[in-house]
Amino acid sequence: MSNPYAPSDASQNQPPQQFSASPVPPSEQQVSPPQPVAPTPQYQPPVTYQAPIPPHQSGGYRGYLGVAPPPSQRSGIAVASLIISIFSFALLGIPLIGGVVGIPGGITAVVLGIVALNKRQPKGMSIAGIIIGSLAAIVSAFAAYFFLFAFGVLGA
Repeated sequence: MSNPYAPSDASQNQPPQQFSASPVPPSEQQVSPPQPVAPTPQYQPPVTYQAPIPPHQSGGYRGYLGVAPPPSQRSGIAVASLIISIFSFALLGIPLIGGVVGIPGGITAVVLGIVALNKRQPKGMSIAGIIIGSLAAIVSAFAAYFFLFAFGVLGA
C-alpha cells in the first residue's frame, strides 16, 4: 500500500507556481507612488503621573516595599526602669544591702516606668520595670523590717 501523503513524482519535476494578484504580467504592472506617512506624535505621559516628591518632604528614604522602617522612638527611660528594677531585686539576696538598696531602687524603677509609659516608650519594658520594681520595694521593706526585728532593734 502506498502512502497517500507522499509527494507524487509529477509535482517534483514541475517548477513552482507563481501567483499574482492580477493577470497582468509583472513587467507591465504599474507601481503606485509611495504614500506619505503621518509623523508619529511625541510621547506624552498619562495625566495620572505626578512629579516625584523630594525626600525632605516625604520623610526620607523608606527602603524597599515590605520592609518595616527602623523604630524612631527612643526607649532609654523604659530600659533604665527595667535595669534598676532587676538590679534592686537581685540585691535582695544580700543581707542588709538588699534592704538598703532595694527600697529606693524599687521606688526609682516604678517612677521611671510610669514616666516611660507617659512618654509613649515601649510598653512592655515600662510595665516590667514597674512590676519588678514594686516587688523589689515591697520585699525589701519586709526584709528590712524582719532583719531589724530579728536583731532586736525594733523589738523589746
